Amino acid sequence: MAAGSKVPKRVAYADAVAASGLPATTKAICLLISESANPESGRAWPSRAMLARRIGLTPGAISGHTSKAEAEGYLFKQRRRNGTVRYTLTIPTPSGPLWGLPSPTQRAVPQADKWAGYQPSYEGW
Repeated sequence: MAAGSKVPKRVAYADAVAASGLPATTKAICLLISESANPESGRAWPSRAMLARRIGLTPGAISGHTSKAEAEGYLFKQRRRNGTVRYTLTIPTPSGPLWGLPSPTQRAVPQADKWAGYQPSYEGW
């Protein structure tokens, strides 16, 4: 890579996930989601059934692993009215994910309402 060039975002995400303390299966699911993510926005919407089929788990297990990744700041899950989930890849920093959400330990709202009304900024992704 030429001097001064930027590391592609997907590579930076893969490196961050690989270096994380996430369980191996959670890492594999994050990397699988990143394969289908939009390179500009970091958004992806693979179905739980597709992820389960490709990695050999149940859809419920996929939900559990994506919730772990979300709690650690590696995914943002937007639950939609039709029951689907849109994922946004995030790379956590010591003060929280890059888009500026508070870290899990700083959140004071109940789990069910933690994203209510939140519109993330995708600057820098």
